[in-house]
Parts: sequence; C-alpha cells; structure tokens
Amino acid sequence: MTEQLGSFDVPLPDSLAGINKSADSMPIEVLLEDGNTVVSIDCSCCSELLSSRLPGGVLIPIASALKTFFERSGMRNLDVEVRGNIMRRIYEGEMEASMVETMASRVKHSVKEFARKRNNT
Repeated sequence: MTEQLGSFDVPLPDSLAGINKSADSMPIEVLLEDGNTVVSIDCSCCSELLSSRLPGGVLIPIASALKTFFERSGMRNLDVEVRGNIMRRIYEGEMEASMVETMASRVKHSVKEFARKRNNT
C-alpha cells in the first residue's frame, strides 16, 4: 500500500534547467511503500540527465541533499529506479510526515547553492 507523506516543487534556476526550458520547477513526491520511504522525482524538465543511475546536472545536488538528509536520519538508500521521466529513490524505513518540510528546504537550498557555484565558475 502506498501513502503520500507530502510533495514539493524545487525551483530550477535557468542555468540548471534541461533542454525543456519551459519547466521552471521539478516536482518531488514523498511516499511510504512497503515499510520504506520513496522519493519520486519528476525529471520531465531534464530527461536527458536520466541516462544512467548516476545523476547529472540539477539531479546532482538533489541526490546529494537527499543522501545527507536520510543518512542523518539513520536511513540508507536501498535502490534507485528510473522509469520514463521518473526517478524513484528508495530509503530503508519510514520517514515521518513532519520531516517533509525540512527535506524540501534542504533540497531547495542545495539546488540554489549548486546553481550559484556553477554561475561563479
């Protein structure tokens, strides 16, 4: 059974948007499935970055922020699945719904910092 804990949109600076320049944000959904936490990332704005399990472009700071967030919560990454334009990152254990806002803040900050550093080089 799947339960939605929350969702949020990550604003994409112009320098990080993919080929689809019409998208200005990346939707992220947080779910509970089979006793685990699933972070579902809609990568329609940058599907060209999904050619492998390793993230590229704007997915780098998102994956990094999620890794840090879940490690600090004592949860490890079990799997990464890519189906079409959706990347699903599965973490061991159940996250509390009250933590979604903190996760969203950290992911958004990570993307903003990544864009700032990229623009300064």
